[in-house]
Amino acid sequence: MHFQRFNLIYLHVPKTGGNAIQAALFPYSDDEKALIGHQDGKDRFDVRGDATPHKHATLAQYAERIDVSAYRLAISVRHPFKRAISFYFSPHRWMKKRRGQWVPTEPEWNRSKFISFLNDIVPTSDFLKLDGAIRTPDFIIRHENISADFRKLTDALELPPIELERVNKGRAQDDLLRSIETDVELRRIVEKHFRADMETFSY
Repeated sequence: MHFQRFNLIYLHVPKTGGNAIQAALFPYSDDEKALIGHQDGKDRFDVRGDATPHKHATLAQYAERIDVSAYRLAISVRHPFKRAISFYFSPHRWMKKRRGQWVPTEPEWNRSKFISFLNDIVPTSDFLKLDGAIRTPDFIIRHENISADFRKLTDALELPPIELERVNKGRAQDDLLRSIETDVELRRIVEKHFRADMETFSY
């Protein structure tokens, strides 16, 4: 998300609370909300602008359009294990087209498929890469501390207090999530897979 008047770029890493952040910041950005396919405009939407090619644009993609060295950088992050679980159960993954209409379906947990799915998730640290180096962001909004960290950003931008709404909640049941999150071996596998993120963001 691009904010020329603040000299700021916000990088929305999937499953880090970014939909709520972007929804709150739209009035101050240079971008517009766009709808594609089954997107509903609230829980699911895209973001487009002269500098922003899509909602989950990386720093390198912004660098193809603007001089990113002139901008401050904000990014939302999340512990890799929680992020991967949220991604697996993300509503968009369980939308199916039936008789020309997109309808939500009940998610199915499969441990082996989840482990294979890790290869489809772009590491958070990759969003900060430019010419092979990871740029240090000016603002980090941790999902684990999202309200307070977001407030630090809005205070720095001298914006009025903004309450974040919870949007795009995953479709997994709470008891299923608890059983997955307590799988110590699975957590170890995910943390090893996303070792760069664990180190970059001190998880």
